[in-house]
Amino acid sequence: MSDHVGIIRQAVIEGKHREVEELVQRAIEEGVDLHRLIQEGMIEAMDVVGKRFAEGLIFVPEMLVSAVTMKKGLELIKPLLKGDGKS
Repeated sequence: MSDHVGIIRQAVIEGKHREVEELVQRAIEEGVDLHRLIQEGMIEAMDVVGKRFAEGLIFVPEMLVSAVTMKKGLELIKPLLKGDGKS
């Protein structure tokens, strides 16, 4: 199994919103833990984006693109979390 979480993390950091939907769908189909996808993939990616913004390496538009990218991935995961008792 490939490193879905790392690839998704990088896609969120880079703001690849079209690509992240396919990556998340593939990870779901291969049984990657959804909470791990969220925590280690998407939230950690936004932590990196936030640090880059704080350091002046990126600006608001880039940060917003990453946030939209994360949202696209979460839209696929969220329906699967309902009723699992962990959300």
